[in-house]
Amino acid sequence: RPAYSTYRGGDVFDAGKGIAVDFAGNAYVAGVTSSTGFPSTEGALKEGLAGTSDAFITKLNAAGNDLVYSTYLGGGGTDLGLEMALDSSNNAYVTGHTSSTNFPTTVGALQTAPGGSGDAFVVKLNAAGSATVYSTYLGGSSFDRGDAIFVDSSGAAYVTGLTDSANFPAASAFQTASGGSGDAFVAKLNASGSALSYSTYLGGTDFNYASGIAIDSSGNTYLAGYTSSTDFPVKNAMQGTFSGGNCDTEVNNAPCFDAFVAKLNPQGSGLLYSTYLGGTGDDRGIRIAVDAAGEAYVAGLTNSPDFPVASAFQS
Repeated sequence: RPAYSTYRGGDVFDAGKGIAVDFAGNAYVAGVTSSTGFPSTEGALKEGLAGTSDAFITKLNAAGNDLVYSTYLGGGGTDLGLEMALDSSNNAYVTGHTSSTNFPTTVGALQTAPGGSGDAFVVKLNAAGSATVYSTYLGGSSFDRGDAIFVDSSGAAYVTGLTDSANFPAASAFQTASGGSGDAFVAKLNASGSALSYSTYLGGTDFNYASGIAIDSSGNTYLAGYTSSTDFPVKNAMQGTFSGGNCDTEVNNAPCFDAFVAKLNPQGSGLLYSTYLGGTGDDRGIRIAVDAAGEAYVAGLTNSPDFPVASAFQS
């Protein structure tokens, strides 16, 4: 049986999207709620629903039977908390998507006003859950969403996700312009959330999306995601060409996706390697982790009968 298991919600819709655990065994959950009665705690950053849906951040004690803190996070529109991370001081970092024009930002943050119809956001919450250390929009004039976040030992936050903006903020970039109908992006924010250390597009002329990120001890960035681009940028590739076929030929000839795995240098200015990963069906990289030797572990989805397998538990 589980050590503990609990509901966590209010009177409408609630979903947990990201989780992290500190050294004391406290669990931190980020997600989205449209419940006016979502359980929040006295003294939390925000105790009530502000819009159609809000992000939330909740800290549960190690026994899972009490809240240390729980807060709403959002403005007057739709706000989604999609992933989170912790630093060594138990500050919580959350990324996601907002359509709110009044999403709560902080003075001196990288981007205090929305760029378009919906932006990614990055928020650093203090260890008590009572205030934002920084909060910023991150996006251009179209649709942008943060789907994964990693925090290094210096407090720098690395965010990846999806952008459809031709003017997504890029700095010291490997790829300075959008490749197609939607691109992955990677952005590194400094410890104060006031500036970009680097930010880059990553993609070919079709759809490209990154949903997993990890950083090694040397500061290299590892990404997992999926693409339908036959010209996705590859380098030193295990699989140098796109393998997917057509997944929806009756409706709109929509292509299948291949997963991809990419490693960028610490400056975000170049690829150390980048490869497709997939068979003739639909393949998607969702999350990634890296060990001390720099080997990348990728989890995701495939319906390809010829997905590349090796030393396999299930071949």
